[in-house]
Amino acid sequence: MIKIGTGITLVAQRDPIWLAKQVASLDVISGGRLEFGVGYGWCKEEMRNHGVDYYQGRSILRENILLMKELWSKNEVRYTGDHIDFEES
Repeated sequence: MIKIGTGITLVAQRDPIWLAKQVASLDVISGGRLEFGVGYGWCKEEMRNHGVDYYQGRSILRENILLMKELWSKNEVRYTGDHIDFEES
């Protein structure tokens, strides 16, 4: 089976709600063949230009992924962390 991959997605620099929707849509369209690669980035200037503190990148990545997993697996989601405070949806 041929897979479809994203390469490395800089999750800390993306809105986790939109990214979760985009990834889920691609997975459905591809018939479950999506390979979602994630990373937190290394370029301080790029992260700064996306509003991300370089030293918080890993922590933001972790929270974004945790929220995305919740969005993919539950009908109603509430998430509170150091970087995200997401009310029930």
